[in-house]
Amino acid sequence: MINLWKQEYLLDLDTIDEQHQRFFDFCGELVQLAERAPTNDKGIQQTIKTLGAMRAYAFLHFKTEEELMLKFSFPGYLKHTGFHNSYLQKMMAFENEFKALLLKMKEDAPVEDEMKSFLLDMSEYIANWWGTHIVKQDTAYAKHIKERKPSI
Repeated sequence: MINLWKQEYLLDLDTIDEQHQRFFDFCGELVQLAERAPTNDKGIQQTIKTLGAMRAYAFLHFKTEEELMLKFSFPGYLKHTGFHNSYLQKMMAFENEFKALLLKMKEDAPVEDEMKSFLLDMSEYIANWWGTHIVKQDTAYAKHIKERKPSI
């Protein structure tokens, strides 16, 4: 397994840190899938499974974060949820691009290089997004929560 997780991503909020680490695991899985350029049925099914798991996990994670922000009255809640919504929109665009590649495959077009490039680009985007988001945005609400947690 490829490990893209860095210690600098730790927020010292156990559940959130575990969930963040899982996203980097998903990115590593995508990189491994890309290296095999999954254009056979088994590879495509594994890719669909990974993309679906990432989608479901994003919803779970964002719900967890947003509930924490509300519980501790984080003043940047609305701005932060905007970042989450932008990520989800980008993921929908990736899904559409993947579907287009699958349609090409059905037409017997050679898509191996395109599939590899797509999955590598997607995993790079996701890893960069999560890394930046954790360091720039999540640290703000984590600090807010940790300052208030003992008094609540």
